Amino acid sequence: MSLNRTTIITSTWLIVATVVMAARVPISKRFNETECENAYDECDFTFSGWDVARTYSMALLPDQVFTGIIVNRHTYEYMGVAHSRHPVQVLTFGGQVKNISSYGSPPFQSNHFRASLLDEYPFSGVSHVGFKGSQYRDAQGLCLRIYFNTYQLLTDFLNPRVVKNENQEGNTTNCLVFKTQIIG
Repeated sequence: MSLNRTTIITSTWLIVATVVMAARVPISKRFNETECENAYDECDFTFSGWDVARTYSMALLPDQVFTGIIVNRHTYEYMGVAHSRHPVQVLTFGGQVKNISSYGSPPFQSNHFRASLLDEYPFSGVSHVGFKGSQYRDAQGLCLRIYFNTYQLLTDFLNPRVVKNENQEGNTTNCLVFKTQIIG
């Protein structure tokens, strides 16, 4: 068989097109919607203005809040400075709960998603550390739960002031559930 320039270019294009198309395999949700909402219902925290586990895109830079403001679902007080010593949890099909450090390539840090203060405001939302390898793709379509050990509650959006400093080690309702958006 004789190879000419057209055959080589066409063959190369087919290989490149096959690799690109294989990399675009669609991502599907990795959780059951009802189970994610049930986990949301067990938590004391949500995002301001929402009564469901909200879906957010993670397209912003690392260490930048990409969600709404975290609020207590019962008192509507805003969350100020918050910390967690527990690993972020991934809720999967069948009610399984796994630490986020068992996901990703390379594996995620246990606190990859965390409460962070908004720029110029004393309120917290959720941010993430920088993604490495395929972590950005691996983080899409997840239902995540973050537990808080210590946190401040603030009142009055226009003139915020701390009304409580909570240290709730081991409290199973001091949590927040949200979903990550599937991009492309």
